[in-house]
Amino acid sequence: MGPPVTADDIDGEALTYSLFELDAQFFTVDEHTGQIKVAPGTVIDRSTQSNYRMRIEATDPRGARIRTLLNVTVTIRNAPTRGGGGGGEAAAGVEISGPAFAAPRAGCVFTVTDTTGLQTLSWTATGPKNFTASGNGERYALTTPAGGAYTITITATDSNGDTHTATTTLSVLGDIAAHQFADEIVWLAEEGITQGCAAHTYCPDRPVTRAQLASVLARALGLRTPQHQAGFDDVDPASVHAARIEALYATRITVGCAQQPLRYCPDTPVTRAQMAAFLYRARHLITAARTQAP
Repeated sequence: MGPPVTADDIDGEALTYSLFELDAQFFTVDEHTGQIKVAPGTVIDRSTQSNYRMRIEATDPRGARIRTLLNVTVTIRNAPTRGGGGGGEAAAGVEISGPAFAAPRAGCVFTVTDTTGLQTLSWTATGPKNFTASGNGERYALTTPAGGAYTITITATDSNGDTHTATTTLSVLGDIAAHQFADEIVWLAEEGITQGCAAHTYCPDRPVTRAQLASVLARALGLRTPQHQAGFDDVDPASVHAARIEALYATRITVGCAQQPLRYCPDTPVTRAQMAAFLYRARHLITAARTQAP
């Protein structure tokens, strides 16, 4: 599935690779080569999702790590849809690159990459409230009028008249139009740090709870779920935030809100003072990891 992911160690030592968070459950990575494959038993349906995001980590023999966000675009090299291209020739590859998130009325640019022998490129876009738009060429600028899910499809025609298609999706966060922090919010979504409060919605003016902050920090720092759980008395193990709360406790970014019994107060809004403490501890965690790196 494409070339392997690689990282360089300044001492020339072998690195091992691992995937986690977001869409990592759909894929596997060879820990020695960095080659990514679809996980056994997983069916990838490009008609419902063609872009996947996950975090990949490279670790050296001394335990120093580097993490980054990885984007995987699924491209199916279909047989031509009509005539030509005989002799068993492979169909031209078509891939779309562009943002996964945007604010309403923001201009989004999509481009075609890694194409071979294509003569014409025709774009169409569909979205909420019967929205449709179209364009031509290697670049396509789309302005989304409202929040919701948009589908962008390109139809490429080669010199034989055969057509090939590729599709990507764009999530427009409908409640951040003209917001002063719209760019920052979109960046958080693109990096996989926050997933919003509902589909295509961010709730920018809603307070953040301690549980939600745990998930934001854990994703931003690439924290793993610890093997040994502290077992907070007031955290439901089935909560979507439970594993990330445990990750913050394991790295001492949080010490909880009470000790006997151990409690986290997950539904309590985060004060500015508490935010300062969380970020201060997170800063020192990052600094410590950098000083251990080769």
